[in-house]
This record gives sequence, structure tokens and C-alpha cells, in this order.
Amino acid sequence: MTLIGSRFFSPFSIGIVGLVILFVLTFGIPALLMWVWNATMPELFGWTRLRYWQAFRLELISGLLFGIFRL
Repeated sequence: MTLIGSRFFSPFSIGIVGLVILFVLTFGIPALLMWVWNATMPELFGWTRLRYWQAFRLELISGLLFGIFRL
């Protein structure tokens, strides 16, 4: 017996869970990158602290450069 398509998981609930996971990954990874950057780089090299949208753009650029996003 599979759980997908049964009374436990409807296609609607699977879609909602997928959207929540996508939202968390889209906005959580830049927040993690910002935290790691701000904990390390200013102290080691004297660089400025990173804001959230700068971390978001840095994540997009690194994804394009290193092949996470296939264009």
C-alpha cells in the first residue's frame, strides 16, 4: 500500500508541503549564508557585514556559476 494518493496524503497536501519546502530553501539558504559570512569574514579579513538581500544575490550568482541552476 502506498501512502501517496491514499487518504493519508492528498495531492493538494503534497503540493502545499512542496511549496513550504521551496519557500524555506529559497529564503533559508541565503539567511544561513549571511550568518556564516557575518560570523567569519569581518573578523578574519575586516570585510563589511553582509545584508540579507546581498546574501540572496550571492547565492543566485554562485548557483549560476557553479551549475546549480541550469540555463
